[in-house]
Amino acid sequence: MDLKAVKEAVGSLGKIPDNIYNDLFQPATKKAGKALETVLDLSNTILLPIKLLNLLADSKISVFEHNIRKYEENLKNIQPESLTEVRPELGLPIIDKLTYTTNEYLSDLFINLLTSGSKIETQGFAHPSFVTLITNLSVDEAQILHFLSNVILNKRDNTIPCIWYELEDNATKGIMPLSSPKTGLEEELDLLFPESMTFYLQNLEIQGILLFHPREMVDKEEIYTNLEEQYNHEFEEALDVVRSAKGCNNTPICEKGYYQLTDFGKKFIAVAVNKKMQQYI
Repeated sequence: MDLKAVKEAVGSLGKIPDNIYNDLFQPATKKAGKALETVLDLSNTILLPIKLLNLLADSKISVFEHNIRKYEENLKNIQPESLTEVRPELGLPIIDKLTYTTNEYLSDLFINLLTSGSKIETQGFAHPSFVTLITNLSVDEAQILHFLSNVILNKRDNTIPCIWYELEDNATKGIMPLSSPKTGLEEELDLLFPESMTFYLQNLEIQGILLFHPREMVDKEEIYTNLEEQYNHEFEEALDVVRSAKGCNNTPICEKGYYQLTDFGKKFIAVAVNKKMQQYI
C-alpha cells in the first residue's frame, strides 16, 4: 500500500516508525490495501497519523491493530473481482472509531459495515448514516440485534411478541398503564443491564430498526401464554397496590402486541450485524 500521503500528514510531529504502518497495513495484505487506499490517503482529515502516534506512546495501538486484523480476516471471504474501494464518507469515520472501540459487539458492527462497504454487491447498502446508528447503540442493544438476526435465520421470523398490563376505569373507560411491554428477552440474553430492556426496545424503535405493533397479535399463542406466566407476579404486585387505593373501580387487562424488524432494520443487520442476512436485501 502507498503510505506516502499518510506519513506526510504527520508533518512536524515527527517520524512515525515505519513498522507501525508496515505492521498495520502490510503491503502483503493486498485486499485491505485496495479497499482502504483512498481512505488512508485522506486520513489526515481525521488526524489518524496523530492518533496513531498517541496510541503508540500510550501503548494502546493494540486496539486499532486488533480491529484492523479482524477487518482483514473478513476480506478473505470476498472474491477479488467483488472487492472495491471503500467510500471515504463511510471509511473515514469507521477507521476513526476503530482506534478506540474495544467492545467486541460494537467493534464487530463497525468492522462488518466497513467490510460491506468493501464489496461491490453490498456497497450500495452500506450507508454512511449507519456509522452514526452504531454510535447510538449500547453494547446490550448490539447483542439484541445479533440475537434477532439468528432468530430470523433459524426460524424465518422477524417479530418479537410482547405483553403489557393496563387498568381500564369502569366509569370513564380511561386506560392507565401498569407496565411497559415485556418480551422475555432479558431472561434469554446475558445483558449488562437487563432492567433497561424497555429503554433498549424504545431506542431500537427510534433508530428505525424496530416497529411496535400494539394490540396486534402474531400467531404465537403459546409464546403469549408463557409471557403471561413469566410476568404474572409483577402484574399481581402492581395490581395489589392499585386495589389498595380507596374507591378503586378498575378492570385489569393484559394487552398483547409485537415488535417487528423494519426493512431498514433488515438492511442494517445485513451489512453490519450478520452477513448471512444479505439474502434478504
